[in-house]
Amino acid sequence: MLKVAWEATDRVCSRRLQPFLPELLGLFEKGCIYAKVIRRRYCLVVDSERINIVNALKRSEVFLGLEDEHLERIASLPSSREKTLQSGEVLFQTGERADNLYVLKEGRVDLVAGVSPEAELGKQTLVVDIVTMGGVLGWSALVAPHYYFLSAIAAAPSVVVCISGSELMALSDKDYYVGYRVFNGLARIIGSRLRDYEQVLLRGRWWPFVNSNNKSI
Repeated sequence: MLKVAWEATDRVCSRRLQPFLPELLGLFEKGCIYAKVIRRRYCLVVDSERINIVNALKRSEVFLGLEDEHLERIASLPSSREKTLQSGEVLFQTGERADNLYVLKEGRVDLVAGVSPEAELGKQTLVVDIVTMGGVLGWSALVAPHYYFLSAIAAAPSVVVCISGSELMALSDKDYYVGYRVFNGLARIIGSRLRDYEQVLLRGRWWPFVNSNNKSI
Protein backbone atom coordinates (compact mmCIF):
# COMPACT_ATOMS: atom_id res chain seq x y z
CA MET A 1 0.00 0.00 0.00
CA LEU A 2 2.84 2.38 0.82
CA LYS A 3 4.44 1.63 -2.55
CA VAL A 4 1.15 2.36 -4.36
CA ALA A 5 0.74 5.67 -2.52
CA TRP A 6 4.34 6.61 -3.29
CA GLU A 7 4.11 5.74 -6.99
CA ALA A 8 0.75 7.47 -7.34
CA THR A 9 2.23 10.77 -6.20
CA ASP A 10 4.84 10.53 -9.00
CA ARG A 11 8.52 11.39 -8.64
CA VAL A 12 8.04 15.13 -9.09
CA CYS A 13 5.92 15.63 -5.99
CA SER A 14 6.70 12.52 -3.92
CA ARG A 15 9.04 14.36 -1.58
CA ARG A 16 6.56 17.16 -1.10
CA LEU A 17 3.79 14.72 -0.19
CA GLN A 18 5.99 12.50 1.96
CA PRO A 19 4.87 14.19 5.24
CA PHE A 20 1.24 13.43 4.31
CA LEU A 21 1.75 9.74 3.55
CA PRO A 22 0.46 8.57 6.97
CA GLU A 23 -2.76 10.53 6.38
CA LEU A 24 -3.01 9.14 2.84
CA LEU A 25 -2.61 5.61 4.17
CA GLY A 26 -5.37 6.28 6.68
CA LEU A 27 -7.66 7.37 3.87
CA PHE A 28 -6.67 4.24 1.93
CA GLU A 29 -7.71 2.05 4.86
CA LYS A 30 -11.02 3.89 5.25
CA GLY A 31 -11.76 3.51 1.56
CA CYS A 32 -12.06 7.27 1.04
CA ILE A 33 -9.15 7.26 -1.39
CA TYR A 34 -7.94 4.61 -3.78
CA ALA A 35 -5.39 4.11 -6.53
CA LYS A 36 -6.45 3.78 -10.13
CA VAL A 37 -4.33 3.08 -13.18
CA ILE A 38 -4.84 5.79 -15.80
CA ARG A 39 -2.68 5.68 -18.93
CA ARG A 40 -0.33 3.16 -17.30
CA ARG A 41 0.24 5.37 -14.27
CA TYR A 42 -1.08 5.17 -10.73
CA CYS A 43 -3.39 8.05 -9.82
CA LEU A 44 -4.99 8.79 -6.46
CA VAL A 45 -8.78 9.08 -6.62
CA VAL A 46 -10.65 10.66 -3.71
CA ASP A 47 -14.20 9.58 -2.90
CA SER A 48 -15.31 13.09 -1.97
CA GLU A 49 -18.98 12.16 -1.55
CA ARG A 50 -18.12 9.54 1.03
CA ILE A 51 -15.95 11.99 2.94
CA ASN A 52 -18.79 14.54 2.83
CA ILE A 53 -21.23 11.94 4.15
CA VAL A 54 -18.94 11.10 7.08
CA ASN A 55 -18.59 14.79 7.94
CA ALA A 56 -22.38 15.22 7.80
CA LEU A 57 -22.90 12.22 10.10
CA LYS A 58 -20.46 13.70 12.61
CA ARG A 59 -22.76 16.72 12.98
CA SER A 60 -25.91 14.63 13.30
CA GLU A 61 -27.67 14.30 16.63
CA VAL A 62 -28.52 10.64 16.03
CA PHE A 63 -24.89 9.54 15.55
CA LEU A 64 -23.36 11.29 18.56
CA GLY A 65 -20.72 9.19 20.30
CA LEU A 66 -19.75 7.11 17.29
CA GLU A 67 -16.09 6.98 16.28
CA ASP A 68 -14.85 7.65 12.73
CA GLU A 69 -14.57 3.93 12.03
CA HIS A 70 -18.27 3.46 12.80
CA LEU A 71 -19.28 6.46 10.71
CA GLU A 72 -17.19 5.09 7.85
CA ARG A 73 -19.14 1.84 7.99
CA ILE A 74 -22.43 3.71 7.82
CA ALA A 75 -21.17 5.90 4.96
CA SER A 76 -20.10 2.71 3.14
CA LEU A 77 -23.60 1.22 3.11
CA PRO A 78 -24.82 0.72 -0.50
CA SER A 79 -27.71 3.14 0.01
CA SER A 80 -25.70 5.97 1.57
CA ARG A 81 -25.70 8.94 -0.78
CA GLU A 82 -26.34 12.66 -0.99
CA LYS A 83 -29.57 14.05 -2.38
CA THR A 84 -30.17 17.67 -3.41
CA LEU A 85 -33.54 19.32 -2.81
CA GLN A 86 -34.91 22.46 -4.38
CA SER A 87 -36.93 24.89 -2.31
CA GLY A 88 -40.49 23.58 -2.06
CA GLU A 89 -39.54 20.04 -3.07
CA VAL A 90 -41.21 17.23 -1.10
CA LEU A 91 -38.76 14.73 0.42
CA PHE A 92 -41.45 12.35 1.68
CA GLN A 93 -45.17 12.45 2.39
CA THR A 94 -47.48 11.33 5.15
CA GLY A 95 -48.49 7.70 4.76
CA GLU A 96 -45.62 6.73 2.48
CA ARG A 97 -43.52 3.69 3.29
CA ALA A 98 -40.58 4.84 5.43
CA ASP A 99 -37.60 3.26 3.69
CA ASN A 100 -34.93 5.89 4.32
CA LEU A 101 -33.51 7.88 7.19
CA TYR A 102 -32.26 11.36 6.24
CA VAL A 103 -29.64 13.61 7.78
CA LEU A 104 -29.82 17.26 6.79
CA LYS A 105 -26.38 18.31 5.60
CA GLU A 106 -27.33 21.88 4.69
CA GLY A 107 -30.43 23.99 4.23
CA ARG A 108 -33.76 23.80 6.04
CA VAL A 109 -36.64 21.33 5.87
CA ASP A 110 -40.11 21.78 7.37
CA LEU A 111 -42.04 18.88 8.85
CA VAL A 112 -45.66 19.53 8.05
CA ALA A 113 -49.09 18.04 8.64
CA GLY A 114 -51.78 18.05 5.99
CA VAL A 115 -49.76 16.74 3.05
CA SER A 116 -50.41 13.14 1.99
CA PRO A 117 -50.45 11.21 -1.28
CA GLU A 118 -54.21 11.79 -1.40
CA ALA A 119 -53.98 15.50 -0.61
CA GLU A 120 -53.11 18.32 -2.98
CA LEU A 121 -49.88 20.17 -2.24
CA GLY A 122 -51.60 23.44 -3.03
CA LYS A 123 -53.85 23.10 -0.01
CA GLN A 124 -52.99 24.79 3.25
CA THR A 125 -50.59 22.88 5.50
CA LEU A 126 -49.26 23.29 9.04
CA VAL A 127 -45.58 23.40 9.95
CA VAL A 128 -45.13 21.36 13.12
CA ASP A 129 -41.32 21.30 13.28
CA ILE A 130 -38.32 22.89 11.55
CA VAL A 131 -35.20 20.81 10.88
CA THR A 132 -31.84 22.50 10.35
CA MET A 133 -28.27 21.32 9.69
CA GLY A 134 -27.46 18.07 11.49
CA GLY A 135 -31.11 17.29 12.11
CA VAL A 136 -32.69 13.94 11.33
CA LEU A 137 -35.74 13.26 9.19
CA GLY A 138 -37.67 10.07 8.69
CA TRP A 139 -36.83 8.21 11.89
CA SER A 140 -39.88 6.02 11.13
CA ALA A 141 -37.51 4.09 8.83
CA LEU A 142 -36.07 2.56 12.02
CA VAL A 143 -39.32 2.15 13.97
CA ALA A 144 -42.26 -0.10 13.10
CA PRO A 145 -44.69 0.12 11.35
CA HIS A 146 -42.30 2.09 9.08
CA TYR A 147 -44.64 4.73 7.67
CA TYR A 148 -43.99 8.47 7.68
CA PHE A 149 -46.58 10.25 9.82
CA LEU A 150 -45.53 13.75 8.75
CA SER A 151 -44.39 15.21 5.43
CA ALA A 152 -41.02 16.84 4.81
CA ILE A 153 -40.74 19.84 2.48
CA ALA A 154 -37.55 21.78 1.73
CA ALA A 155 -37.98 25.36 2.91
CA ALA A 156 -34.75 26.34 1.10
CA PRO A 157 -32.27 24.67 -1.26
CA SER A 158 -31.01 21.75 0.82
CA VAL A 159 -28.80 18.67 0.77
CA VAL A 160 -29.63 15.52 2.72
CA VAL A 161 -27.77 12.26 3.31
CA CYS A 162 -29.98 9.25 2.57
CA ILE A 163 -29.49 5.99 4.48
CA SER A 164 -31.59 2.87 4.08
CA GLY A 165 -33.36 2.04 7.32
CA SER A 166 -33.10 -1.70 6.71
CA GLU A 167 -29.36 -1.49 5.97
CA LEU A 168 -28.72 0.58 9.10
CA MET A 169 -30.78 -1.91 11.14
CA ALA A 170 -28.73 -4.80 9.72
CA LEU A 171 -25.50 -3.01 10.64
CA SER A 172 -26.85 -2.38 14.15
CA ASP A 173 -27.59 -6.10 14.51
CA LYS A 174 -23.98 -6.91 13.63
CA ASP A 175 -22.38 -4.12 15.65
CA TYR A 176 -24.19 -3.69 18.97
CA TYR A 177 -22.25 -0.54 19.84
CA VAL A 178 -23.46 1.18 16.66
CA GLY A 179 -27.00 0.01 17.39
CA TYR A 180 -26.87 1.26 20.98
CA ARG A 181 -25.60 4.70 19.98
CA VAL A 182 -28.01 5.10 17.06
CA PHE A 183 -31.11 4.14 19.04
CA ASN A 184 -29.98 6.14 22.05
CA GLY A 185 -29.75 9.19 19.80
CA LEU A 186 -33.06 8.29 18.19
CA ALA A 187 -34.75 8.15 21.61
CA ARG A 188 -33.51 11.68 22.36
CA ILE A 189 -34.89 12.96 19.07
CA ILE A 190 -38.29 11.31 19.49
CA GLY A 191 -38.52 12.53 23.08
CA SER A 192 -37.63 16.09 22.09
CA ARG A 193 -40.17 16.18 19.29
CA LEU A 194 -42.91 14.74 21.48
CA ARG A 195 -42.26 17.52 24.00
CA ASP A 196 -42.48 20.06 21.19
CA TYR A 197 -45.80 18.60 20.04
CA GLU A 198 -47.06 18.62 23.63
CA GLN A 199 -46.29 22.32 23.94
CA VAL A 200 -48.04 22.94 20.63
CA LEU A 201 -51.16 21.20 21.92
CA LEU A 202 -51.03 22.95 25.29
CA ARG A 203 -50.75 26.35 23.65
CA GLY A 204 -53.49 25.42 21.24
CA ARG A 205 -51.49 26.57 18.21
CA TRP A 206 -48.98 25.23 15.69
CA TRP A 207 -46.07 26.77 13.94
CA PRO A 208 -47.19 29.52 11.54
CA PHE A 209 -49.42 28.49 8.67
CA VAL A 210 -47.72 28.08 5.32
CA ASN A 211 -49.30 28.42 1.93
CA SER A 212 -48.64 26.51 -1.28
CA ASN A 213 -45.52 28.62 -1.90
CA ASN A 214 -44.13 27.48 1.45
CA LYS A 215 -44.10 31.04 2.82
CA SER A 216 -45.16 31.90 6.37
CA ILE A 217 -48.48 33.64 6.70
